[in-house]
Amino acid sequence: MKNFIIISVSLVLVLISGCSQTSSKGSKDFMEIVGDKSVSKIEVIDGRNGNRHTITEKDKIQQFIQLLNEKEYKEMENHEKTKGYIYKAVLSSRVCQ
Repeated sequence: MKNFIIISVSLVLVLISGCSQTSSKGSKDFMEIVGDKSVSKIEVIDGRNGNRHTITEKDKIQQFIQLLNEKEYKEMENHEKTKGYIYKAVLSSRVCQ
């Protein structure tokens, strides 16, 4: 549980510092980028040590998505190439057949 709190706080800080809070031309919210998908699982991966934390509870998934929807994102032009990541979140949806 302690690791989850640390990961959650760190992810929030990364999102806050990396994304503009003001709306500008060409900015999109999270759902515009990923589309209207039903997320059933979120896996958060620590890029420094490979630790993984999986979220499957619906209320926690909704909180996570709401947090991402509160910011607006825009594509960066001519940004430096990067390698690796500190935290990565993989959103999965279960497809019923």
